[in-house]
Amino acid sequence: VRVFNWAVKAGLLKHSPLVGIEKPTPAPRETVITPEQFQELLGLAPDQQFKDVLLFCWNTGCRPQELRAIEARHVDGRKIVLDRRQSKGRRHKRVIYLNDTALEIVQRLVKEHKDGALFRNTRGRAWTKDALQCRMRTLRRKTKLDLCVYALRHGYATEMLKAGTDTTV
Repeated sequence: VRVFNWAVKAGLLKHSPLVGIEKPTPAPRETVITPEQFQELLGLAPDQQFKDVLLFCWNTGCRPQELRAIEARHVDGRKIVLDRRQSKGRRHKRVIYLNDTALEIVQRLVKEHKDGALFRNTRGRAWTKDALQCRMRTLRRKTKLDLCVYALRHGYATEMLKAGTDTTV
């Protein structure tokens, strides 16, 4: 649809042949990773850079797009503060609180990368959404779990609820 809309705007087509076609609503992913499954994923991660991504997401519950936006300038003690433009909804700042594991990762990465993205792949480039999806697809094949980076967020939330975290605050 996007390509055809672009072609219409560019004057290459008079109208889009897809006008009026409804896209089916995708089924929501409801996979929740257990601590045991997370340990298995961690053991299958081929390099430290990807292990850092997995550990950080598991320990903070951050969204994949937030992970990719984090820079050294966002680190504020035991938290990461993303401005409105980098947070979901773009209305409020996003604060990601760091436990000891996440703090250790962030402190190590800040020393390595003063500028630009903190989380980088083995080539020193910032993770892209496609690169993360590719890595998760590889883990999905190895584990037979319905995996995506968001499954780590779901696992984090589930573990926090089981630990008695108050969700009304």
